[in-house]
Amino acid sequence: MLEKGECLTVDHVEEVMVEKELKPHRSKYPAEEFYYILKGSGIMYVDGEEEEVHPGDLVYIPPGALHGIKVIGGATLHFLSWKVPLK
Repeated sequence: MLEKGECLTVDHVEEVMVEKELKPHRSKYPAEEFYYILKGSGIMYVDGEEEEVHPGDLVYIPPGALHGIKVIGGATLHFLSWKVPLK
């Protein structure tokens, strides 16, 4: 559970579907970002680190981090993405 003041708001919640790759990029505004993998598998890239992700995995992306994801296997990758803007 979050304590009062730990999270001001959640912004920009969406389901994302990637067929091949979401090229490395940086968020346009300062925020903590999270990806929750729903279906499919991929290789997640966050600031020079790569790791396989599968359904049920939660990925934390720090503010300003270069990040992207590449699909592995034949299935489309589905994930929830949301951002928590910095104060």
